[in-house]
Amino acid sequence: MKPSLRIATTLLMILVLSFIFSCEKIPFLKENYRKQYCGNFSFTMITANWRMDTGTWYDTTYTEGVVRLYEPGDSDTDLYSQEESGMDDDKRITIIVVGDNPFITPMIDENGLFSPLSGYHYHHEGLFSDPDHLNFSVTGLGGLGGGCSYYVQGVRKSQ
Repeated sequence: MKPSLRIATTLLMILVLSFIFSCEKIPFLKENYRKQYCGNFSFTMITANWRMDTGTWYDTTYTEGVVRLYEPGDSDTDLYSQEESGMDDDKRITIIVVGDNPFITPMIDENGLFSPLSGYHYHHEGLFSDPDHLNFSVTGLGGLGGGCSYYVQGVRKSQ
C-alpha cells in the first residue's frame, strides 16, 4: 500500500472513530433512572395540624400508595398550587398516598434526592435513601388561622 494511501486510511479511521465516540448519545437509549424508584409502597404518615385557638395535635396514618413516573396533568391536582413552568417533567415522579391524603410531583435526581420546592404556604423536600425507602415532608399548608404539615416514610412492598 502506498504511504499516502495508508496515511489517508489512518486519518479516515481516526475521523470516523472520533465522530462515533464524541457525538451526543441518543437519550432514549439511556435507561430512565426514575424507574428504580417506582412501585407500590406502605406509608406511615404523621400529620401535624394546628389552629390558633387549640394549638397543635398529631395524627399517624398507615396506608398504601404508589410511586410512578410523572404524567402530564398530575400537577393539576397535586398539593402545589402555583405555576410550575420551571419543572423538568423528565425528572419528575408522582407519589400518591391512597385515600384523602396528599400527593406530590417532585423532581428527583439520579441519587433519589428531591429538588426542594417552596411556594405560598407550601414546601416539600425529601429523598429516597435507597430505591426501597422514601422520606419526605410537605410543610406550611394552611393560612392565618390554622394549617397542617405531613411527614411521610415509605417502604416498598415486597412483590
